[in-house]
Amino acid sequence: MSGAVAATGTIEWARARPVSDRPLAPVGLAAGWLPSAGSRVVIQEGDGTTWWTVFTGTIDSTSGDLAAPPVSKIVDDLDRLQVPFSHEPLQRVMPPNYRGNDNYRAVGLSHLYFVDRALRAAGFFALPPGGAQQAVSVPAQGSMWPELGTLTVGVVGGADGGSWAITRPGPSCATISNVSATYAPYRAEAYGYPTRLSMTVGQDHSGTALIRAVWGGRTVLLSAAASRTVIAYLDNVEVCRLVLGDAVRVSLHIENRAWELRTDTGATSSGTAASGSGSSILESVEIRATTDARAAGFHVGYTNASNKWDYTAFTPSANYDLADLSLLGLMDASRGIESTTSAEVLDSISAATLSAMWIDEHGVFQWAPSGSLTSRSSSRDFTTADDILAMPWRTDLEAARSGVVVRHRLPACTRSRWDNVLWQEGGASSLESGGESSEFVKPGADVDWVGRMSPWLKLGEPGSATLAASNWGSLVGGVVASNQTDTIAGSQLSVDVDQITNQAWRVRYSARSIPTGSKIEMRFPRASTTIWPRLLGEPLPIFRGWAKTEWVDVETRNAAEWSGPSWAPVLTHDLGVWLNHQEDNTVPQRLANRLAVATRAPLPMITGLDVWPDPRVQLGDVITVRSPVYLGAVFTALVTGVTNRHDGAASQSLSIRLLSVTVTGSQSYEDWSTQHPGTLTYAQWAALTTQTYTAFAGSED
Repeated sequence: MSGAVAATGTIEWARARPVSDRPLAPVGLAAGWLPSAGSRVVIQEGDGTTWWTVFTGTIDSTSGDLAAPPVSKIVDDLDRLQVPFSHEPLQRVMPPNYRGNDNYRAVGLSHLYFVDRALRAAGFFALPPGGAQQAVSVPAQGSMWPELGTLTVGVVGGADGGSWAITRPGPSCATISNVSATYAPYRAEAYGYPTRLSMTVGQDHSGTALIRAVWGGRTVLLSAAASRTVIAYLDNVEVCRLVLGDAVRVSLHIENRAWELRTDTGATSSGTAASGSGSSILESVEIRATTDARAAGFHVGYTNASNKWDYTAFTPSANYDLADLSLLGLMDASRGIESTTSAEVLDSISAATLSAMWIDEHGVFQWAPSGSLTSRSSSRDFTTADDILAMPWRTDLEAARSGVVVRHRLPACTRSRWDNVLWQEGGASSLESGGESSEFVKPGADVDWVGRMSPWLKLGEPGSATLAASNWGSLVGGVVASNQTDTIAGSQLSVDVDQITNQAWRVRYSARSIPTGSKIEMRFPRASTTIWPRLLGEPLPIFRGWAKTEWVDVETRNAAEWSGPSWAPVLTHDLGVWLNHQEDNTVPQRLANRLAVATRAPLPMITGLDVWPDPRVQLGDVITVRSPVYLGAVFTALVTGVTNRHDGAASQSLSIRLLSVTVTGSQSYEDWSTQHPGTLTYAQWAALTTQTYTAFAGSED
């Protein structure tokens, strides 16, 4: 089920009146009553008492004929994933965001972060969305890298030390524990402006999670304690509290002195704080969660009358089934992502990590690692006696594999407290008088430049000699060179550097009037009393930053104990960058072993399962097929496709993937003889009952 295919269907429309002298057409007196393209469609099936939703989507197109009823094609919302998506490269521990900062910025990183970001870009949300009115938004789905706001501090070791930024299953999402991070706001307003602090707290939360917002001398704290009691403080003085109970989302709304807590179950608590006005604007937002905490979806933002409680009123349009996290793993780094779509990113992660994705019957996007799917309890029993109408099958010799090779990319991360990490040196070589030149500066195919480019100076500008000597910062410029001398190009050369994409900058050079016989060369002078000797004559420009990642292809093979038959081919699986750790290969090895176990002796393929219709059966269900007498087996299977028809009579066909087979019941004599060649047949065994030991011994001579 890696990748995703849109759910589609057709609707044949009946006439509004059984008898009419007008055809159904898009023009004329009958026009207008059919739902138009883009209209929402919900299809339900029932037994007269209970109704079940089997499809949610939109009308894609409608066609017809004057002599025939119109037909609409319907489709789910998968096309929403065809939106542009890009993301800067990250490292699990990011460099500082300014020169000489003592603090690296630990964010944590896993492929789930990119699943969530790609879905949010397409309008599918497992947690409430951010927006222009947010100061800080941190979904915390596998990483503390913000959706809105700027990370200024991220503590390696989190709140408690040891393993940090740990992902756990949560309510429709992931939660995170053992993190400590501080952010500068995307939007800053004065204290007293209507403000809301919000978070999502898992039912298994037993630690402390908090949001601390600081306005000058005022501090607002929203804390979820180990008892799942939420308390709001102003300058360490409690204002109000409530117990979450069954709730998982909570917001604190502040407007002047009026404070109110509210949960997604409707529980409220209010209080009156000290004076609620001030001239200081929001300076920072700190988010912390201890090892036993289970929290996510951290928001600090501003409200109006219409959106005051939209966080707690939120209904998820995406769901992550994280019952199995064995293939989540850490990412020490990620590649820069440009010129792609959310669909392409999700397809890549899904295929690499053996994760399924689909849009369910209610229009909710589902993401589930294979282990989460296969560990689900069976939701429905089918029997060959009562439910199954047809079950074609196939076995293939070529389905077996002798072993598995997982190809993946391993990062080498370089980072510094100073902007002295070399990105590129040299570029355009020379210009004649009045000449112009432009070039793009970008990393190579196996390199990512992480964080921002160091601020640049032009050679000859104040501070440029110190910058060059210190071996940090970016430097552009050149010299006016002739046969006898070269001098630093000042007004004779104009240089401009613009960032075009996350990983590309454009450098533009323009030469003004220079003496005849001279040209501008992009390098340091060959002789100077102010430039370090080691730099003399070296090429320019020099671009530096705080971090970079280099990548290399590596392979991991399954352990020998899980190998299949030697005559079978090897399965090659492309993991790409979505699981990478410089010091630990545990998860790629686990993936290789798991694939080897599944392919060394593959189960038969059921190529179709026609059953009596049951509207409760949906994608991602695990079902049990029982046939103890007819087949002599019971097997469990994952539903990977559902086709329903209602063209006169209802029918249902399932696509399934076998998970397990258990042989049950008794065998026929012929079956036993076939499965035990070279032994006595049943008739021979039966004849033994009338023989003496002497006769039996004689018959063996």
